[in-house]
Amino acid sequence: ALPISDLRAGLVEWATPALFLRGPAIPLYDPAAGFETIIEPAEPVLADGIVVRRVGEFVGRRGELRTLTRVLRGEQAGTQTGVVIHGMGGGGKSTLAAQLVAGIGERAGLVVSLAGRVAVDQILYAIAGRLASWCFAHNLSDTDIRRRLSDGDG
Repeated sequence: ALPISDLRAGLVEWATPALFLRGPAIPLYDPAAGFETIIEPAEPVLADGIVVRRVGEFVGRRGELRTLTRVLRGEQAGTQTGVVIHGMGGGGKSTLAAQLVAGIGERAGLVVSLAGRVAVDQILYAIAGRLASWCFAHNLSDTDIRRRLSDGDG
């Protein structure tokens, strides 16, 4: 009976969790603690023409999602990594990318979204443009390597 705008409306579809264990009974939660604030995840902003499922409607590709998340979080300290997801249309690349970015949050860093037929140069120009705007927003000096890379001097 909740209106669709109420964040709790989607929860009615979920079954009640139960935990069965061998040993003494302990409470799963403290009902006196109250409820935490639910923040709806931000919807991804992708290039025009890209169709993507809403965050939370992701089905399948859990292995790829775990691998990409591990790569982007950086297995080695001090390394910066990125991924390119490409392939034929209709395979779920956009949904995978949107779920990946939503899961990582602000740590996702620079996200570039392109649609249709693109050449390598177009991808690199889009990355350089996004990096340049990020450098400008963070007021980086002209000598910073990230700023030099965005200008093509790195």
